[in-house]
Amino acid sequence: MFDPPKKILIIYTSSGAGHKKASEAIRDVFIKSHKDIELGFIDSIEFTNPLFKSIYPNGYEFIVNNIPLVWGFFYYLLDMKCLFWAVSKLRRIINYLNCRNVENYIIKNNPDVIITTHFLPVEVISSLKRKRRFKGKLITVVTDFGLHSFWVSKEVDRYVVATELTKRDLLERGISENRIDVLGIPIRSVFVTKKDKRELLSKLGAKEGVFTILIAGGGFGAGPVGILFKNLAGLKYDKQLFVVCGTNTRLQGALETAAKDFPNICKIFGFVENMDELMRVSDILIGKSGGLTCSEALALGTPMIIVSPIPGQEARNTKILVKCGAAIELKNLSDINELVERIILNKEILKNLSENSKSLARPEAARDIANLTLSL
Repeated sequence: MFDPPKKILIIYTSSGAGHKKASEAIRDVFIKSHKDIELGFIDSIEFTNPLFKSIYPNGYEFIVNNIPLVWGFFYYLLDMKCLFWAVSKLRRIINYLNCRNVENYIIKNNPDVIITTHFLPVEVISSLKRKRRFKGKLITVVTDFGLHSFWVSKEVDRYVVATELTKRDLLERGISENRIDVLGIPIRSVFVTKKDKRELLSKLGAKEGVFTILIAGGGFGAGPVGILFKNLAGLKYDKQLFVVCGTNTRLQGALETAAKDFPNICKIFGFVENMDELMRVSDILIGKSGGLTCSEALALGTPMIIVSPIPGQEARNTKILVKCGAAIELKNLSDINELVERIILNKEILKNLSENSKSLARPEAARDIANLTLSL
């Protein structure tokens, strides 16, 4: 008979919204169903020095929004096997200089298990385990469908991944099979709870029986959201548009003004907390391929058209989802109207995308990760 863990720490890194949302989903399961657990929940960035705290998330946002090709270049360069050793050494030095307070927090609190949804804490905790300064278990939840070497560490006790293809990638990178669990990317419980579509349409001020398009640019409102809106707003078929601009207030304002010129229902949103409702009432989701957004859409069976994925993790996510028949990648923005028209006229396309999405979905990932944690 084993003693289940009593003290659990969940660590995320606020670089993009997805890592935090995934961590919150796991945290909420523990709060709701395992109240006897002593639970910690921290953002690793908040424990770093002021310069690193500013550069790390803001630098990422600037690069992916303004010079994504530069991000893609370094993403693939730093994932090359021939550079793995040198890059690992450099990362350890950088993390040592900037993340000592994270190390001190872990040593002081000494949790039985740490769950992390970002690769930055993986390296920090792995270093502590190598030095035997932390003897608990480390669970790494990979929040993308594709993988990068930054996630890989022999000190990780269990990996949680989204698909069998992700698992295969980890195996090829030297991680043993008994340390990999295909449980999915954790999403909030609202994506699992059943809701009435007719009531949601009424709440959102939309019509029933009209082809509904959801355009989303992720938490940053990145990508060609404006171009997509202007093209699709002029589509000759009866339709209604929802557009989520995230934190991009300039884009939101511009589209709210532009929407007045179109007769169809056009709802423009900023950062939203009801993404599940928007996805539930939409016939198609058009946008980026972040790990969390895709997992949420899969759970609801919402077909996806992926446009302009960021080179790197989003490109790898796209490749896997397209290969599994759960999404269509639009290579040329000028073809968006033609593609949507084809989908409107051929309901079989939507049906197949939705069925493949549901077969790939793992909506109970957060609960399953909590159960895995308690079984260690």
